[in-house]
Amino acid sequence: MRKIDGFIAGHLNGSIRELLNMTQGWLMHQPWAVITSVDSLRDLYDLSTWKAPGPIAREARPLGSAIFVRTNALVEAAAQGALSGFDEVWFCREPPIAPPPKEAGLVGPRDVESEVVREALDWMAAESCEVGLGDGIGLNYLTKAKQIALEIEQAFGRRPG
Repeated sequence: MRKIDGFIAGHLNGSIRELLNMTQGWLMHQPWAVITSVDSLRDLYDLSTWKAPGPIAREARPLGSAIFVRTNALVEAAAQGALSGFDEVWFCREPPIAPPPKEAGLVGPRDVESEVVREALDWMAAESCEVGLGDGIGLNYLTKAKQIALEIEQAFGRRPG
């Protein structure tokens, strides 16, 4: 875990699906999920290239090439096996106006503990986004909230330093 300009960045052994399938109190305060990558596919609103699971397909709203849905629909889809790796999801308190820039990507092999992701930090601040997750080669996370960072770290049995 590392602090960067008021944000906390972490890299863990795990995945977004694993995290969503665990009880996470912080999710209750993040009603919107912006999905920007599924299995490395980034053009998600074109449903001809990605067959969205039912809970997501019913709610998907376009946001550039990304989609946004209510967080509970994403959690339901993850419980049904969605999100198998090389995925990216951002959690926000309000519906986002703009998608994160492609340069803000958190998908592996990027390691946010060793590489500053300035574009992600700027977008999160502008969009009231509380948490960014990316997986593929481990799980990357970015958040401003120390409590959320602690819960994510503890979910994977890591004691924050």
